[in-house]
Amino acid sequence: MEHWLDARDAAEFLNCARLTVLEYARAGRLRGTKVKGQWRFTLRDVEVFAERRATAASQTPVMPESPEPYMSVNQAAAYLALSTESVYRAATTGRLRGKKFGRNWRFRRSWLDEFLEDPINAIPTTRNAARGA
Repeated sequence: MEHWLDARDAAEFLNCARLTVLEYARAGRLRGTKVKGQWRFTLRDVEVFAERRATAASQTPVMPESPEPYMSVNQAAAYLALSTESVYRAATTGRLRGKKFGRNWRFRRSWLDEFLEDPINAIPTTRNAARGA
């Protein structure tokens, strides 16, 4: 009988984030099966993936930097000093770069910094500035 792991258990086995495991599965790099909307992985598939990853890492002369972690909508709203509704609106209209995992938006800090640096997204500080007077 095969032993099945969920994304959290696979992430613990691989020593990485759960979202990283989900990205590997979506990209087809980690073999898995979706059961009622949740990814499941056999222990053997996770072991094979870990071996391939270790082999590839030993052949790579320079380890690439790990990507910066994703932030949730609430974390992004706090970082940007905006409401969560404003973050959702900016993301769905394309003004704020983000990535959807299922129904959940995720953002990298560099993407939030790009949003803040864009003059189109400047927040008026007074009523007169908002009216253009």
